[in-house]
Amino acid sequence: MSEFPPPPAPPGATESGPQAPAAPAAPALPWQVSELLASLHQRIDAHYGPLRVEGEVFGLSTPRSGHRYFSLKDGDGQLRCAWFRHAIRGQPLREGQKVLAHGRLAIYAPRGDLQMIVSAVEDAGEGALARAFQELKRRLEAEGLFAAERKPALPPRVRALLLITSPQAAALQDILVTLRRRDPFMRVELSPVSVQGPQAPAQIAAALAAVGADSPYDAVLLARGGGSLEDLQAFNDEGVARALAACPLPVVSAVGHETDFSISDFVASLRAATPTAAAELLSGDRSEQLARARQLRQRLQAQLQRRLSQARQRSQAAQVRLQRQSPQRQLALNYQRLDLAQRRLEQQAMRQLALHRAAWQSLCKRLALCSPQRARHNQALQLEALQARMRRAAQAALTQRQLRLRAAVQRLQALSPRAVLDRGYALVHVANGLATRAAKLPAGQRIELEWTDGRRSATIEGSGPGS
Repeated sequence: MSEFPPPPAPPGATESGPQAPAAPAAPALPWQVSELLASLHQRIDAHYGPLRVEGEVFGLSTPRSGHRYFSLKDGDGQLRCAWFRHAIRGQPLREGQKVLAHGRLAIYAPRGDLQMIVSAVEDAGEGALARAFQELKRRLEAEGLFAAERKPALPPRVRALLLITSPQAAALQDILVTLRRRDPFMRVELSPVSVQGPQAPAQIAAALAAVGADSPYDAVLLARGGGSLEDLQAFNDEGVARALAACPLPVVSAVGHETDFSISDFVASLRAATPTAAAELLSGDRSEQLARARQLRQRLQAQLQRRLSQARQRSQAAQVRLQRQSPQRQLALNYQRLDLAQRRLEQQAMRQLALHRAAWQSLCKRLALCSPQRARHNQALQLEALQARMRRAAQAALTQRQLRLRAAVQRLQALSPRAVLDRGYALVHVANGLATRAAKLPAGQRIELEWTDGRRSATIEGSGPGS
């Protein structure tokens, strides 16, 4: 990487005119801080331009403005990043995620920090696979493995086809159904391989290497259903690519969905958008149309690549000019100033609110201690407690007296003559009261006998005891 060019003279410095040899040169005027930071920003942006930085996200902050502020770090350093709301477009980001950030370097003048203005973020794992894909593609293309003149052409009609795929692949049934429908007389033989996992590249390369020039097949179909970039890595393997290039028979690559591209697509004689499209391509006599389509596609790709390259160059030049003159830089600085000011204002407001709340609570406690309502409430509680104690004491005294009365009644009832009558005895009534001795009752005297249920008259017969 080249070094920075030497900085210009500070603003306001002038070149001295012819002076006498004895006169010393006038000292340069000092930089203003903002001017120095602006100059550094321009030089850093012009020197590095758009770039990608890989690192781990930490310190992620998302204020109410919708912007995201975080740092990218690795084992030896960290870089502040600002990702503004208009560039996010719903892309996810989480703390600790290893990412590949796209953007430009800038100087945030209010703090004098070097930071990166992020335009897009991708997961570093996916980005690493994509970079490895592009690097292998460029290397193999430079070796001529993608050259059209190296690739064997498809025959006018394919009568025998070798199908290299997994027996469990869903694409296998789609291919067989299409081939039976379009060309039921085509002979199809399956070479079973794994299409995903660490063992898949070796199995695919071995199956391709087993195809010789004297093989009874007219073409080879290498197929797999769709998946992620990691799922398709078996078809981005260099060993598979070289086995494809060495295969003496034309190979049709049908890997993934229509939008998926793999290294095998570029090395094979022909690429099909899907496995079903490959089956349709191989069944039926359309060699002239395929050759014409292949020629048109190559011309279109070359012209498209040329136009894309020219447009990319114009876009990069315009982006550099726009970056130097665009108001978005000032807008980005104002976004950050606004977020910092808003954060300080909220913190100050929360501190003031906490102080006022604490003072108000202290006054409320003091007022509650001196309040007449509190004293009246305490007296009411004491009165209720005394009334409750009085009611309990009165109830206890009443209960005690009731118990004593009940015991006296029971004793009185036990001594009552009526209680004796209830046990079957009778009272003997004479004219002057009750007779308590039989000797006092002469013969012929009228008496009354009283039982519990009434009285009867009687006459004494015979003499009393001892007569």
